[in-house]
Amino acid sequence: MAITASDFRAAFVSEWQRIDQEHPYEITDAYENDTAWSEFMLSSNGFLKKVMESISGQKQLKLSFHRGWHDCDCVYLSGDEYTGDDSDSSRPESRTEVAVMHENIFSNIGPEMEKLIHIRSPLKVLITYAPYQADKGVNKNLLAIRNMLTDTWQGVAGSSHLIDEDSEFLIIIGDREKKTDKTSDIKWSWVGKGVVNPDPLR
Repeated sequence: MAITASDFRAAFVSEWQRIDQEHPYEITDAYENDTAWSEFMLSSNGFLKKVMESISGQKQLKLSFHRGWHDCDCVYLSGDEYTGDDSDSSRPESRTEVAVMHENIFSNIGPEMEKLIHIRSPLKVLITYAPYQADKGVNKNLLAIRNMLTDTWQGVAGSSHLIDEDSEFLIIIGDREKKTDKTSDIKWSWVGKGVVNPDPLR
């Protein structure tokens, strides 16, 4: 049972709302530092691990979380737990269900996208952050960034023989103005197949 972009979005939103309500200071404190924020998102008990656990429960699918899997920041594998010992000929079969790249620095996303798109996975997720530039309360960079990301993704995909036409991609963009009032004011948008404009992630 494949994990779809819709499954990932729903779990992401649910987990974000939970932590935003229960532990908002965890979000705001970590976001002030790129290293701390990467740990918040990618650690063995971090946000993306909790998203995986939510998906696992909803889909009744046994999943394991692995950080730094080949060229990906993290992956969700199905099947029996894999310890990473390639010398063990009896290691269980596993399948990559979701491959995720998380990039704090927007200018670095090009190489990250190329790595991600060549990974064999039915769902590929890129999470990055839009430089905030307010115009009447709206981040006016968001639409331009969405267009650039989508064009880059399609360009790389079109030139690769490794791309499975049935695979889905999901781009999640954090739109946040850093503040000092300790409010967790990150706003998320998403881009996927057939999406003309960035849609609020809710």
